Amino acid sequence: MDPRKVDISRLESLPQDLLGIIVSKVAAASNDDYINYILSCKELGASADDERVLQKLNLAPLVKKPLLSIQYLPLMKKTLAENNPDAHYIKDIIRYFLLTDSVTGLHHLDVSANAGKLEAIYLYAIILLS
Repeated sequence: MDPRKVDISRLESLPQDLLGIIVSKVAAASNDDYINYILSCKELGASADDERVLQKLNLAPLVKKPLLSIQYLPLMKKTLAENNPDAHYIKDIIRYFLLTDSVTGLHHLDVSANAGKLEAIYLYAIILLS
């Protein structure tokens, strides 16, 4: 056996662009699966910063408890930069209700609602009606 020959898996041989698509679909579906997925292989872990992944990343646990997002500021900055609807919704909750910055809060809520986030649409309607 040639010592210079390197065995690579079929997964490792896929183009990074295709891996980004695969990881983004997993990230949109389940947080647990996403974490297990990117930890299972170096190539998949490299896709964690892919713009498609950050845009579709499911931030449901942080949507339920927005104050926890303070512990994940680098992730929040990246997902906001890619217009992740969950990230904008979380940012709205913190800005509008906690920091009483209604202008910035409503901007983030508008972005999230326009992306189709149901919670944002509902909250936006309630705020506009009040």
